Amino acid sequence: MFKQLIIVTIGLTMVCCKKRGQGSGVGSSKVEISISGLLTGKTFKNGDVLPLKVTMTGKDELHGYQVRLLNVGDTAALVAKTEYVKKKVLNVNETWICNVTSETSMEFEAIAFVDGSGGKETKKVSLKCKP
Repeated sequence: MFKQLIIVTIGLTMVCCKKRGQGSGVGSSKVEISISGLLTGKTFKNGDVLPLKVTMTGKDELHGYQVRLLNVGDTAALVAKTEYVKKKVLNVNETWICNVTSETSMEFEAIAFVDGSGGKETKKVSLKCKP
């Protein structure tokens, strides 16, 4: 009987105690991140203008954002912008002109800072650029 009670207690503890962090509790229900103009898997050619347009909407006041366009091969940031501002709606409207010399895998990342304690929510889009 004692073993069964311990097993039930451990099971309830595991169900009730979720690790808080990215995508669980902190950001997933408090912020919506919408990326416009970039679709996962889309390919751009040299000279194309990539629209790095993001809207972040929080149920509560957000504490800022960071957007980055990364070269996946070497993780170099081709575009990086961070702003700390307290608003419920944050709009980002940046562009980058594709200027690669070989086919390159890219990742666009939008991060909303949901509180002053490091809580954040992230959305990513993968794409390719060709010369």
